[in-house]
Amino acid sequence: MQWLIEHMSATDDNDTALLKTFADTGRTHLAIKQIPFTETLLGMEQLDPTQPALIYGSTQIVEKVWKQYGGQVETFYDPAWFDPRNWVGKRPDLLNEDVFEITVAELRSKWVDKPTFVKSVTVKALNGMVLEPDKHDWDTWLIEHSELNGSDLLVLSPVHRIEREWRFFVVDGQVVTGSTYRRDGYRAKMHPVSPAAWAAADRAVKEWLPSKNIVIDIARTWSGKYKVVESNAISSSGFYSSNVPKLVDALEAYALSVKA
Repeated sequence: MQWLIEHMSATDDNDTALLKTFADTGRTHLAIKQIPFTETLLGMEQLDPTQPALIYGSTQIVEKVWKQYGGQVETFYDPAWFDPRNWVGKRPDLLNEDVFEITVAELRSKWVDKPTFVKSVTVKALNGMVLEPDKHDWDTWLIEHSELNGSDLLVLSPVHRIEREWRFFVVDGQVVTGSTYRRDGYRAKMHPVSPAAWAAADRAVKEWLPSKNIVIDIARTWSGKYKVVESNAISSSGFYSSNVPKLVDALEAYALSVKA
């Protein structure tokens, strides 16, 4: 098995967890990076096209690998999977079922008048966040996201009161591992996943998913309902306190089964 890893930084928790797993189990990997201001990826020249390969890195790197090398590398990625509009009407447990399309330019010129969830249609152009109606939040958002193109499409939806959120990694349609990542609005990755949350994840993967290899984020609302918030690419998602060795084993088993 070949692993392609984009090294983010020496302090990146995801790199640390993945590389520790490799070191503990005797696995090796190819380090890849992009030459600045070019489309050239270094490290790919060592890839053996006859052997299955997996990648972990930023969405930008993963997308370039996906486009340039195709079936040589299993990226568990397709940008069409993560358009929030694709989920609407396909699941009975979707948190943000009511979505409204708007461009960045329109949002800049007319701010929200109530707390509103926003997310970009393009993968990771704008991560999901809650916008507050006050002018300070508007001014701050304009400054922090000045790099966005005015024509970039966003989706808005009503804010739901969420008590807790979890991230689950799904491989070949089965929940492999997961982690709490937010509690009462604050990061809480070390809090154990409750049996009820595991059960909710197992139920969730029996409904429609854009891929059988994916990450799903699940929330419990203050009314006690479990809802699917969004999906993410396995190749670029943060692990939090998930069992990384178990995930690596599952990904390799799947990649080898596809190659067989």
